[in-house]
Order: sequence, then structure tokens, then C-alpha cells
Amino acid sequence: MFMSYAFFAVLFGEEHLEDEGGATALGIATWVLPIVIGLSIAALAHFGGPLPSRTSVTITLALVGLVCFVTGAFSVTENETDASIGGAFLIIFGLLFGAAAWALRHVASETPPAPPPPSPIKQ
Repeated sequence: MFMSYAFFAVLFGEEHLEDEGGATALGIATWVLPIVIGLSIAALAHFGGPLPSRTSVTITLALVGLVCFVTGAFSVTENETDASIGGAFLIIFGLLFGAAAWALRHVASETPPAPPPPSPIKQ
């Protein structure tokens, strides 16, 4: 949740996420959206819905890591007078997502392929 808040704060500016009266609709969405996505994936897994393949998860992790890293680097280098803590956290998250994608790819390359399903045609 913090990563999504930092990401949107860097992209849109923190003033769009909070105002004098508290959190704005975009600010609330940055906290609620990751929860909804996580609960949806957990519900799919629990109720036997279609889950993404290991390859698609690896590619998604790598892309999210790259986006986080580039956004964080842009935020840190954009403003010379104000340190961007959110940008620094996005760089760290980007590196962690990249490491997770690399580890998942490495594990996937060492896992033997699953045997083919049995043929429904009797011989």
C-alpha cells in the first residue's frame, strides 16, 4: 500500500492525495486498490479460478520493478532542493521486484516440466 501511495505521489504530486480536510478520493484509492487486487487474487486461488502462469508472474514482476525503479529515479533526480523519500523507496521496491523476478525465473528454469496430462482417448 505504501508503494502505491509513493508511486502516485511522485506521478501526480502529494497535494492531489491529501488536502486540508484529509485524504482525497485519489489518496484513498491508492490505499484501497492494492487491498482489492490482493483479495481478488486470493479469492481466485481459493475458489479454483484461473491463476497466472509462472512466466506471466515473472514478466509482471520484472515490469513492475522496472516501472518503480524508473519512477523513483526520476523523482530523486528531478528535484534538487527537496529529498524524495517516496522516490527512494520506489527505487528499493524496484530492485526488490527485479530480484524476485530473477529468483522466480531461476527457480522456473531448474524445475522439471510437468508431465503431459493423460489422453482421454482409450487405446
